[in-house]
Amino acid sequence: MSSSPASRSPPCRARSARRSCARSVRCSRPAVASSPTSCATGSRCWVGTFSAIPRATSSCSTCRRFASGAGASRAELASARIIVRGPAPRASRKRAGRGIRHQGGVVHRIVQALCGFALACALPAAAQNYPTKPIRLIIGFPAGGGTDVTARTITQPLIEKFGQPIVIDYRPGAAGTVGNGVAAKSTPDGYTWLMTATGPHVIAPSLYRSLSYDPFRDYAPIGLVSTSPYLLLVHPSVDARSVAELVRWLRARPTPASYSSAGAGTPGHLASELFKSMTKVSIDHIPYKGAAPALVDLMGGQVQMGFSDMTISAPHMKSGRLRALAISSSTRSPLAPDLPTVAESGLPGFEALVWYGLLGPAGTPPDLVRHINAEVVRVLKRPKTQKRFAALGATASPGTPEAFAAQIKRDYDKWAGVIKSADIKLE
Repeated sequence: MSSSPASRSPPCRARSARRSCARSVRCSRPAVASSPTSCATGSRCWVGTFSAIPRATSSCSTCRRFASGAGASRAELASARIIVRGPAPRASRKRAGRGIRHQGGVVHRIVQALCGFALACALPAAAQNYPTKPIRLIIGFPAGGGTDVTARTITQPLIEKFGQPIVIDYRPGAAGTVGNGVAAKSTPDGYTWLMTATGPHVIAPSLYRSLSYDPFRDYAPIGLVSTSPYLLLVHPSVDARSVAELVRWLRARPTPASYSSAGAGTPGHLASELFKSMTKVSIDHIPYKGAAPALVDLMGGQVQMGFSDMTISAPHMKSGRLRALAISSSTRSPLAPDLPTVAESGLPGFEALVWYGLLGPAGTPPDLVRHINAEVVRVLKRPKTQKRFAALGATASPGTPEAFAAQIKRDYDKWAGVIKSADIKLE
């Protein structure tokens, strides 16, 4: 039989902290007691318990943490659960029973709500300790491509900050959609990221009848990383040095000109179809298996024009083997400040960008999403990072998860309209 609190020897200095809680609340002993029965002998609660929540002036450290909204540790919450389940103290059972009978299940519901509140307050602490193990970064394209280069530009500073490795998991195939599918089915614990791009995430869902993922329902957007424009290029034999002259040249031809792309359904293909739709010209699509062969034939004159990624086409523009008429972004590029945008060249509203962004599987805890986003934004705002992206012909694009989600929706709607208008169908 347990001894009463009054018969025990004077405790150590923790006694003074417990006494402050006891002024407003009496409850059971902490979880260190040998059993729930011995917990229920009427000693003061060191956890500070629930009536002490408003008392920010209490000398009990845990009470003050609850009062300030700082939450409690797992050990404290575990002991709180034992306290709730234990029987009422013998000495006070008769007295306490009257209040419990009067309130019925209200006490139980209040206790549940307060435990939930404490757990919610403890969640940000988990984000502060993140990560505690290596992070897997899924990329749906082969090593060395734009997605891989973008990922490697930000991962090293993140590794230095987190103190944990970021392991790149290449899952190439089906224009990047394989990687997206793998990420969608991963555990949403914050330790699986997906670096994806415009093509597999917002274009492919409108091109393919059956995909293993939904671009909205299956992901938790973390943040946009970078954007890269396209150059509107023509072969030097084309009699045009501006967008307006190109449109006139295309309309004057007796037979349609042709344009190249890195493949059917790629952003370059859709940028050309958007140009075709807005100018009402007739041009034929010649798809290639990649951006490099598409550029080779454009330089050789087998095709007359095309939209190509600035990263790989800028050197050929500077060498004179290709002529750039405009850039597809809404603003001019620092790498080519004299090159006008397509929009300012007579096609207002024209914009075609490749973006790269980070996502997690749907269900990733929001506090972890915000934590990861904050660290990515910090890296993207570094001058060194911005210079590295600029050298690639891209722009670092820090932003919130909500802004990235809005970008995904906006681009999905835009390219779905272009695909439908051009009647593009892929199996």
